[in-house]
Amino acid sequence: MGQGRDRAKALAAKAARRKAVVAEKKQAERSVQSLAGRVAVAARSPVERSIRTAALFEVGIGHIIMTKRLPTNAIGCAFFLVDVYCLGVKDVFYKEMAPSEFDQVLADLAAKRQDVVEIEPSSALKLVKGSVDFAAKSGLAAAKDYRVIARIFGDIDADRSSDVFPFGKDGKPLFIEGPNDAAARKREITRSLDRHRGPEGWDYVLFSGLADGNLLEEILADLDDEETSSMDPDDPRVIEHEAASEPSGFAGGEARSSTLPADRRSE
Repeated sequence: MGQGRDRAKALAAKAARRKAVVAEKKQAERSVQSLAGRVAVAARSPVERSIRTAALFEVGIGHIIMTKRLPTNAIGCAFFLVDVYCLGVKDVFYKEMAPSEFDQVLADLAAKRQDVVEIEPSSALKLVKGSVDFAAKSGLAAAKDYRVIARIFGDIDADRSSDVFPFGKDGKPLFIEGPNDAAARKREITRSLDRHRGPEGWDYVLFSGLADGNLLEEILADLDDEETSSMDPDDPRVIEHEAASEPSGFAGGEARSSTLPADRRSE
């Protein structure tokens, strides 16, 4: 009788341990599948390429792209849409893809006159962080998920970069109103600029001709469409995370005004 109870207790304890191990494994799998978990894997992986939009400081808005070679041989890509004139990191997006797919993304950007240049990883981090710090002085926060996705830089040290990046335009923030900016968001930005910089401490331009306003998003969407039509099980597949706001490209445009009209500031 006593031996039966002892055996039952031993079996129950063994089952409990097995259950705990399974639960721990499932938790680990969920962690890896989460955005933070996937970025953590990328952070520990070697740098593949570090890129920025070539005309970033001429136009004011462009992409910083940090890529890592993952253990699966896929490329972990962090896309930062950076406004160096005013808003800092406007949007951020993380996606994993096959090397050939990333090459296609760059080819599509080049085909639409979105040339990119290679930069040192430390300079890429310095540029991203610098834009965020500059925007913070105007009371403007970085895009949602920025802090999570920025972890892709891992142990890269921004202080190792000797590059000096100019933020703002002519010594002060220049707010570029995009075609997809909601009225409420514009009011939030202009009020924050007035409060932190003063009415004369910042400038404004309205850009037109932005037919490719969602350029990067369109390129990635086209890539996904191609994948669904032809899947190769030997290639690393895309795993993507969509942030609260979609990534936007920037095709340039024409400045219409150098100062924001008073009635727009008080909207």
